[in-house]
Amino acid sequence: GSPTAPRAVSVHARPLRGALVPLPLFLQGIRLDSATRTGLPGAPSARGVVFLMRYAGRLTVQFGGGRVSTIGTVIVILATLPLAWIDPTSSYWFICTAMFVRGLGTALSGMPLMAAALTSVDRTKVADATTQLFVLQRVGGSLGTALFIVVLERTAFGTTYCAVVALTALALLPVLALAARATRARTGHAACAPGLAA
Repeated sequence: GSPTAPRAVSVHARPLRGALVPLPLFLQGIRLDSATRTGLPGAPSARGVVFLMRYAGRLTVQFGGGRVSTIGTVIVILATLPLAWIDPTSSYWFICTAMFVRGLGTALSGMPLMAAALTSVDRTKVADATTQLFVLQRVGGSLGTALFIVVLERTAFGTTYCAVVALTALALLPVLALAARATRARTGHAACAPGLAA
C-alpha cells in the first residue's frame, strides 16, 4: 500500500498523544498543585473524546475519514493554542475548557484517521495493517512525549506548546494527502458505478 497512511498515523500521533504530558508537569512543577488538581484537566479532555466519539463514526461513513480527521486536527490546533499562554495564575476553567475542546478535536481526528488509513489498504492485508498502524500510533505518541519533555526542559512551558501547535500543523500535511487520496478513490468508484450499471 501507499506510505501515506502509516506516515499520517505516526506523525499525527506525536502531538496528539505527546502533548498530554507537559501540562501535568507544569501544574505540579510550577504551580505546585496536588496530584488531584494536576489530574483535573485530563477529565474534560476525556469527556470531549467520549462526547463526540459516538458521532465520529457516522461522520466518517458519510464524509470519509480523511475529511473528518482534517477538521478534527484543525480543532486540536485551535484548542492547543491557548495553552501556550497559560501561566501560574491561569484559572482551571480556562485550562479545562481548552482541554475539552481539544478532546472534541481528538475524537474527530484519531479514529477517523485510522479508518481512512485502513480503507487505503488491500482487504487481504487489513488484519496485518491494523496491528502495524496501532504500533505506529503508540511509537509516534512515545516519540512525541519524549520530544516535548526535552523541549520543556530546555525552554519555557509556552514554547513547548508552541512546538505542539507547530508539529500538529505539520501533521496536517499527511492527513490532507490521505484525505485527497481517499476522495480520488471515492470519485473513481462513483464514476465506475454508472458503467457497471449499464
